[in-house]
Amino acid sequence: MAPLVVDPAALFAAGGAVVAVGDGLAADMTVLTAGFAAHTGLDIAGMVFGLAYQDAAESLLKAAAAAINACRHTGAVIAQGASNYSKAEAASKLGGGAGVLQAPALPVKITAPGPPGTLGPGQPPPALWAFIQSFVDDVWPDGDVAGLHAAAGRWRSFGAAMSGMRGALNASKSLLDT
Repeated sequence: MAPLVVDPAALFAAGGAVVAVGDGLAADMTVLTAGFAAHTGLDIAGMVFGLAYQDAAESLLKAAAAAINACRHTGAVIAQGASNYSKAEAASKLGGGAGVLQAPALPVKITAPGPPGTLGPGQPPPALWAFIQSFVDDVWPDGDVAGLHAAAGRWRSFGAAMSGMRGALNASKSLLDT
């Protein structure tokens, strides 16, 4: 059986890279939540969309927070293992060894932010809408189209960051494959 060979420095760097993936995703989530609220409208379609949007966003934010916490925790555990290996190597050398890696700090757990708000100032109806409204028995569809487009752009950016996690995690794995 071949002896187990571990490079504590590479293992520690891999753990740090996994933590960095979680930290990067947390930063991306902060950018997302800073601008993902938009008035969806007080008409029936706007209200239905707004409620569904809030539910879907809340579910995704909970999953993202879980992924962030998993990356931070897993990276810290990997780095702790590297610290343990470095201490064992130092203790196994006569006179002690140099280069003992310090144990990482416990990662900070985050909670998912709340869902986006979907109420706010809307677009005013056209001048004759008050007359027409009595015939259609509904309110003016007053959703903030520009705000919804901006929120969609933030979600697309966050989705790209989530997709990039795989590459970043594979990069940290490659530190150990050498």
